[in-house]
Amino acid sequence: MRFTPQQTRAVLDSRQTMTHVIAHPSRTATRRNGTTYETVPFVPKVGLRIPFSFDDPRAGDPDHRGRAHIVVTACAAEPAPIGAVTAEEAKAAGHRSPEALSEWWVRQHDKDWVARRERRETEQGRDPKVFLRRVIGQRFAQRHADTLVWPIRFRLDITDEPTFLLPAARGDQGDGVLGYTHNVARALDDVETVDLDSGWETAADARHAEARGDQDAKRLARSIGSQVRENLLAAHRAGVDIAPDVAALQRAVTDLDRRRDAA
Repeated sequence: MRFTPQQTRAVLDSRQTMTHVIAHPSRTATRRNGTTYETVPFVPKVGLRIPFSFDDPRAGDPDHRGRAHIVVTACAAEPAPIGAVTAEEAKAAGHRSPEALSEWWVRQHDKDWVARRERRETEQGRDPKVFLRRVIGQRFAQRHADTLVWPIRFRLDITDEPTFLLPAARGDQGDGVLGYTHNVARALDDVETVDLDSGWETAADARHAEARGDQDAKRLARSIGSQVRENLLAAHRAGVDIAPDVAALQRAVTDLDRRRDAA
């Protein structure tokens, strides 16, 4: 979940108490080693605490980041089309009207199209703002109105509570977004998660991928070990002694493990 600087200020001032998060399905991601895994889709529930960071410059530290949480107070049981947002929901989300939300949505989620149209109008000596005001609603209706989103109402909680990432397999049991928890004993590791509003999906995927990569490596090692034992038995039946070769292979694997642990 990301907020623009204007939205961040509105949340801090309690002028925005609702947001709409695109309901992405589970997708297949690829690790660096070429193996794939399924991501955990975001499904909101009442009580979820979403880490929220914001610019909070202090004397001597202009880059200081403030930290808080957004707590979900109400959410729908199923995603709904963004085009179905009511006037009250649009205002709660920080917009004057559903039309203003539609314009913001296109500018936020269709930036390439907006840039192309602005460039074309400018090149032809026309004011791009006039053109966009005329057609941006049509663009929203044609390309974005059916996008499914989670309508989420929330409150701001300035209590700074540490948040950790759950293992992906337990992502649906967490007390935070995408399997985040405040209980370090249940966490994937003891690395506290920060600045989730500016890239938590990537961070979560990366750390889940690392954990799953370790699991895949262990499964591969067990598989190779099983194959070696089978080949050793087959060679023994055939009267061929490959034990020295196996021992050399085991020493090489052990050496690789030591190097990995040292790194």
